[in-house]
Amino acid sequence: MQIKQFIVLCLYAAICLLFGNCKPTSGSEVNAAGNSPAETVPPRHFLQKNLPHAYKYVEHAPAVLQNLLANYAYRVLGADSLITSEKELENLFLQRENEVIPQLEEQVFDPLLNEDPDVLQNEESNYLFNELKEIGIKGIFAEGMYVALGEAPMLEAKLQALAAEPLRLKIEFEQAQTDAIGGEYPFLDLDGEIKSVVLGEQLLFQYPKTAYAKQVESSFRFCLQTLTDVHALSGKYDRGYLTHALSFEHYPYETDIAQIKQFAQKYPQSRYAGAISKIAENPSEMELDADAPLPVYLVVINRFKPETPAGNALQCANAEKEMYRYLDKGIDVCHTLLIYHKNEPTCALTYRYYPTPEKAGKALQTWATTMPGVPAEIVKIAYNSNLETWEIQSE
Repeated sequence: MQIKQFIVLCLYAAICLLFGNCKPTSGSEVNAAGNSPAETVPPRHFLQKNLPHAYKYVEHAPAVLQNLLANYAYRVLGADSLITSEKELENLFLQRENEVIPQLEEQVFDPLLNEDPDVLQNEESNYLFNELKEIGIKGIFAEGMYVALGEAPMLEAKLQALAAEPLRLKIEFEQAQTDAIGGEYPFLDLDGEIKSVVLGEQLLFQYPKTAYAKQVESSFRFCLQTLTDVHALSGKYDRGYLTHALSFEHYPYETDIAQIKQFAQKYPQSRYAGAISKIAENPSEMELDADAPLPVYLVVINRFKPETPAGNALQCANAEKEMYRYLDKGIDVCHTLLIYHKNEPTCALTYRYYPTPEKAGKALQTWATTMPGVPAEIVKIAYNSNLETWEIQSE
């Protein structure tokens, strides 16, 4: 938060305390029953009495944050009488997403962890996270260590009673995103990603003109890519499955092919069921020699010039858009790969890749049968361990 904004909020809080007539944080002036603003303001010591463990952690935080959390918690815990319209419900969820969680992280959790990385590894913190879950906030952990705050299910009966389907889908999508974060291996438990794909698909294709569809599209596409951009990795002694591009390190890319195979069984109505099923049954493959990957043969459908937005790292946004167009039609195009030829980068839209030209040739034939009007080519690439790049070998 900028200093000017912080000062303004502090002054606002002081005026509130002095005159006692401030509006609720959500901006709702009256509820559907015609109640006055004062009736939606929490009573004094609300946090201490109702969330005593959470209060201990915010006791020395700025008054603005204490008031924000008290106001938010009061309306969540008293939602039966205080939340009576879809707009009020939406405001409450937006406040959680845009204000409460970010400010708790910035003003409470981050400073505590900077002082003591183990401060949240005790029994008291367990009580804290249990209380936060009561108001729709959960702790996200990896290897037993706190990572961040996320959104937990809350007011589900209110969502069913008051919210139109687009808002309900958006809220459930955001909660699924929290489930997709954390864990020792972030892509090994795919429950959150699968839920995100199912919910995001409904939102994007049934309600494409809503603001919610635009808000979730980027995260939805990433989760979809996690399920489709997979390959088998074979070493000297084992075989596993990894997600995302040409990765060959089990951490953090290891994934669970069994969960991906189950997608089509659980969600046969999804437009992605057929493509995901084909990918899971016949994924791309890579082999390791010691710790380095052996060359692979790509079945390339198209090439695109990489983008460098605002001087950032090279991206393959145009190739990804083309890949998503295929996936949206149920066609199992898996990868967008950044590769190099004579130091020049290119983004290769790739159907599959394999460690032998024979397997790549069979995949090329399958592609020709699937899309007879779309040409493809086999391109051999090898890993340059010095530059950590994949380079074209035979052009």
